[in-house]
Amino acid sequence: VYDSAHLGHARTYVCLDIIHRLLLHSHSTSSSCRPRPIFIMNITDVDDKIMTRARELNEDPIALARRFEEEFFEDMEALNVLRPT
Repeated sequence: VYDSAHLGHARTYVCLDIIHRLLLHSHSTSSSCRPRPIFIMNITDVDDKIMTRARELNEDPIALARRFEEEFFEDMEALNVLRPT
């Protein structure tokens, strides 16, 4: 994560959240022994874009990635998107 989230990011995660919730609902109403759905999210904390941005801001790349990661999760929480399980 090398910058703030934008509307395109939000749309992606809101759509995935809808699917996630539908799967959770489907699981909770079925009588079968299917495993509970899990949702996994990968956060990239080292790549060329992060290194370049960190250099521009004279900031440690890991600190930069963590700062924007926290901001991303705050944005997703504001949109009521469930966190990964």
